[in-house]
Amino acid sequence: MAIYTYKDFEQAAKNAGLLGQFSKADLTLAQQNPDAGMSILKYKQDFANATTDAQRAAANSGAEAVRSSWGGYTGGGDGGSFHLDAMSPNDYKPSAPAPSFTDTTTAPTYTNRYDEQYRDLLDQIVNRPEFKYDAETDPLYSQYRKQYAREGERATQDTLAAAAAATGGLPSSYAVTAAGQAGNYYASQMTDKMADLYQLAYNKYVSDHSMKQTDLDAIRIAEQSDYQKFLNDQSQYNTDRNFLYNQYLNDLNQYNTDRNFNYSQFMDEINNQTLSRQEQTAMSESEWQREYEIAQLAAAYGDYSGLQKLGINPNIPVTSGSSSKQETDPVERARIYGYLIDKGYSSADAKYMAEGFATLAQAREYFEGTTPEPAPEPELTTEEIRRQQTMKLLGISAEADKQAQNTAMYNQVLDDVWNMKKDMVSKEEAEKFLNDAVAGKYISSASKTMILREVYGGA
Repeated sequence: MAIYTYKDFEQAAKNAGLLGQFSKADLTLAQQNPDAGMSILKYKQDFANATTDAQRAAANSGAEAVRSSWGGYTGGGDGGSFHLDAMSPNDYKPSAPAPSFTDTTTAPTYTNRYDEQYRDLLDQIVNRPEFKYDAETDPLYSQYRKQYAREGERATQDTLAAAAAATGGLPSSYAVTAAGQAGNYYASQMTDKMADLYQLAYNKYVSDHSMKQTDLDAIRIAEQSDYQKFLNDQSQYNTDRNFLYNQYLNDLNQYNTDRNFNYSQFMDEINNQTLSRQEQTAMSESEWQREYEIAQLAAAYGDYSGLQKLGINPNIPVTSGSSSKQETDPVERARIYGYLIDKGYSSADAKYMAEGFATLAQAREYFEGTTPEPAPEPELTTEEIRRQQTMKLLGISAEADKQAQNTAMYNQVLDDVWNMKKDMVSKEEAEKFLNDAVAGKYISSASKTMILREVYGGA
């Protein structure tokens, strides 16, 4: 929620005497966000009250932070310029990360817990041995044999005892025969029982085979039940996974839709900033001249704020009209221009401020408060002495001759660089050529800077 209104800001800036120091961009930001405008005003007051470079730098940094955060631009070293924070499509950052598909569930697996039993039973059934009956290994046969042997022995003894009783204890062949017959009866009974024992053993063989088949069928049914349960679990897993994946696709589509919309808005902002940058930096010379003449008129009545806003020292005498600009040699003006560029002024500001000084020494004295020591006169060669004597005979001053030489050389180098540009020579190659010209003292470093800007453009 806003604390201040634009009216509050405007009144506070007027009371502080700083309203005239607000750039068009700062005023626009204050109209859109009065709180930001008040913040910039506070930093401007801190800058005005600062006593050290560190304090001024801190105040300027604070104001720049407000401009950049709330307006997307910066104001330069003095806060009066307009430098829009440049953005490119590569600067776009999505507001949220792209959704990703993560399946946290675990796919079901199937393990046949009856596999070992099934294989064992199937092996017993398929590889069962042929039926063979061995009475000696049949426990039932052994039992019957003992029983019938015991009964035969008892019958034999009973028969002998009965015969002895009949004969008064005398042995007889009849008794022996009768006893043998009784024992043989039970032996024949045992032989007849063998057929029954064989059938019983075979029936058990068949019954065991049938039981194993029944067990195998039971295991098969149990295993099929387990496998069906696995299939049901797998089907449910696939259903849940497909649901989650479709949900991911919906989220991804929505993310792409939002991202495309936000990117479109971002590109619109880039286009708007590009347009704003062009509007803010496209002040033509005629517009500057109009403001300059208005500022001159105000200065005639003691108001120098207009001149200060244009970066012109109000202490330098100026007169109204286009003739107010001091007549300065083009080469000297180029030196002044280069000096102002090195001081951190923009190209437009340096161009017009250079017209307020007649010499580079005057500009240095104004900005640095000192007058540079004159360079020692160089020793003249014989050719130079003859040239001075000829000039003296012709009535030409040394200063006029020097200016004529410098101007001619400057114009010659300028023409050469223009021709280089026509021949598609790069700016870097042209700069090497100008460096050679500076090294040969044909032009100054300031002239080099001015020629590069005039021919190839740039700040």
